[in-house]
Amino acid sequence: KLPTRWWFDNMKQTHSDYLKYHMSLRPDAWYNAIDGVKAGIHWDGNYFNTRHLAELAVWYNTSAGATVNDTRKDLLSYKFKYTDLIGYLTNYSVESRYLDGMILNKLGLEKSFLNGNKLEANFKSMYLNISDYQFNSSHLYNDFNSWNNSFNAAFIHPYKYFKGNGTIKIDARASALTKDFNYSWIGIEAINNNKLGKTNFKTRFFARAMAGQKIPFMSAMQLGGANNEQMLESKYTRSRGIVPDDWANFSNNSNFFHMGGNLNVRGYSNYLATNNNESDTFYIFNGKNGTSINLEWDFTKLLNVKMSKLAKYIKLNTYLFSDAGMLWNDTGNSGIRADAGLGTLWHLQLPNRTKVDPLVVRVDFPFFLNRIPVGEENYLDFRWQIGLQKAF
Repeated sequence: KLPTRWWFDNMKQTHSDYLKYHMSLRPDAWYNAIDGVKAGIHWDGNYFNTRHLAELAVWYNTSAGATVNDTRKDLLSYKFKYTDLIGYLTNYSVESRYLDGMILNKLGLEKSFLNGNKLEANFKSMYLNISDYQFNSSHLYNDFNSWNNSFNAAFIHPYKYFKGNGTIKIDARASALTKDFNYSWIGIEAINNNKLGKTNFKTRFFARAMAGQKIPFMSAMQLGGANNEQMLESKYTRSRGIVPDDWANFSNNSNFFHMGGNLNVRGYSNYLATNNNESDTFYIFNGKNGTSINLEWDFTKLLNVKMSKLAKYIKLNTYLFSDAGMLWNDTGNSGIRADAGLGTLWHLQLPNRTKVDPLVVRVDFPFFLNRIPVGEENYLDFRWQIGLQKAF
């Protein structure tokens, strides 16, 4: 048994100490539209920053400032994660949450190799007991009060080549230990970074094939960006309140908010896309199978923008982008959907606070769409969106 060291967590990374187990505490607060202000405490601990990594946060949901009145709201919320070595370059992890209407438990294993390859496997269990927390809750009627359990596996391979590098990821899922859903998928994602003089040309290829007759909406493929399951992993999007509902909910026009993920054809973010099958018109904004390619040309260094004293707080990138993809569901396909435009990426970081993840905000302008929503007249027009999280 090791002696322990306690301190107030000021969000700075502490020096490693092999003689003591480090533990820290800090107050923690957040907000969503249903719970209002969430007031709580955050604890974490580690040994030498490599063993027995533990994290626990507990919040009391005060209802102060809540804009949605739901009597089923949670009184308390928690989030817990524990990670430790189980063998050479092998970690296991245990995660549990009761947070923002979602019960989530996860048991995982991760094996790294000296050549950089990585194998991941986990069992993940999700239960949505209060749907009002989620964006697009009207589409989650089949997900409500149902167990979305699955076995997941992934193989990740990094590689380098002349003036570039990349990562390829192959992943698979199969629903398990539940009668509520029955589905599986296999997918591939390849991301490449290529140096072109002072610029950087990035590409992403994505494809996924799903099978099954009972697929939860939160886990299904999305044409424009992340689905509800992916949005759970960001505190800004795991529930309503930070991002305006009108920006993030599906509508008959391309919307003003984008979260990176899935096909990532960002010009069609949160858009109720339709297509025609002979005389029938059907929705094709989410589905079972899809493929896409995303391109970005980062030309920041060509502009030679000087941030001076702001550089320690803000990092700015500018790029041209284009996305193209196609989505299938049981009714038909979306046809090829494509966009192109100009984007800016803002990394906002508190200096010397290494335990605080930077806030990454994108401002994208998808000026061109190859298929425009009903009511729009111009394929080339001024369009804008605020984005969080990059898909690549």
